[in-house]
Amino acid sequence: QKLLSAKHVVIIPHQRPDGDAMGAATALAGFLSNHKIDHKIWCKTEAPEALQFLPHAHKLTSDPKLWDEHTFDVVVVVDSGDLIYNGSAEHIERIPYRPTIINIDHHPTNQHYGDINLVIPTASSTNEILHTFFVLHRETITPDMATSLMTGLITYTGTFTNSGTNQRSLSVGINLISCGENFGLIKF
Repeated sequence: QKLLSAKHVVIIPHQRPDGDAMGAATALAGFLSNHKIDHKIWCKTEAPEALQFLPHAHKLTSDPKLWDEHTFDVVVVVDSGDLIYNGSAEHIERIPYRPTIINIDHHPTNQHYGDINLVIPTASSTNEILHTFFVLHRETITPDMATSLMTGLITYTGTFTNSGTNQRSLSVGINLISCGENFGLIKF
């Protein structure tokens, strides 16, 4: 409800984003685009060239002026245990208003710093959590969103070969294939 009622959202993955962070950020950008909600993606550092194939990756900016030029009623932080790690703490502390912070993460060390915390340490990835969120809320997972979610899922499961792989992560992967994800685009 908080996301759907938002006017201006900024999505923040952790600095030096990996596939899970960028997959989650770009999947959320797809969700917000579907609902015609104005949004930006900000990261303290640029995304790696290998992740530029992701839908909405071109929206990512590292320009700190974003915080001066825009006002956000919701800040969504993905795949980051705290605001210092993702580089947004200094910006959020100095803005003259208080946005709602939504924290979505799978790390057991997460500090639960959000006004709303969707932190599930048993999940294989932040993208597994987002997939479940979209399914439970009957949101359409577009092929672009599925590609983003699959990128994060395979990043953290080592393409379904490491200990993050379990029945749940495999089930999410199967569903993402049925949603039309484009595995051929995904770079490891």
